[in-house]
Amino acid sequence: MNNITYDIKDFTWNQETNTFYADAWNLDPINGHYLYAFPSQRQQFYIQNQETGNFRRFRFVKEQVDTVDIPSMEESYSCTITAWIFTSDDGILCNICIKED
Repeated sequence: MNNITYDIKDFTWNQETNTFYADAWNLDPINGHYLYAFPSQRQQFYIQNQETGNFRRFRFVKEQVDTVDIPSMEESYSCTITAWIFTSDDGILCNICIKED
């Protein structure tokens, strides 16, 4: 498999957690240069900042399943989120949400 490079603009950055976040189904840009959403799957990938030319390589670490309580005006409910966690060589994390139930 070829190494996939994603644009940094496809991710949300959280400086406090040192983590990039994205939903797998949103990693399918409108211009269609990916064949399907999140094509790298659990393989390594790169995130590149097109403005600076800098990039990081990310490798799969683990799958994580969390249950989140969602408050609502009528009734609160729980949502299960499955994410794949990746890390770069210098310790930056990348959390890809692959499923919400």
